[in-house]
Amino acid sequence: MQKDWMNEHLRCYRHGGDEILIIASGLEDGDFVKKLQIFQAEYAKLNQQLEEPATLSIGYATGAVANEEELRKMIQLVDNYLYQAKRQGKNQVVGAEKK
Repeated sequence: MQKDWMNEHLRCYRHGGDEILIIASGLEDGDFVKKLQIFQAEYAKLNQQLEEPATLSIGYATGAVANEEELRKMIQLVDNYLYQAKRQGKNQVVGAEKK
């Protein structure tokens, strides 16, 4: 993850127990979502080899925030998408791109 998700456009932070918050800048929305989908698929392939595979559910939202309040609202939205992904059977990527 450090190799693929840490550069001048992407920053990763631990958020909660086993959640990771990724903040991206300078990427097109579609490129970011595609990167999430590829990461989830690669993770699933790696876990097929394990005796007790782990799951990777991803919630995301794209868009710009102007202040701390908007950032908090976006994080809450992403958290809602994460739990939706888990309810849908885990190993899902669920979210919305800005219109």
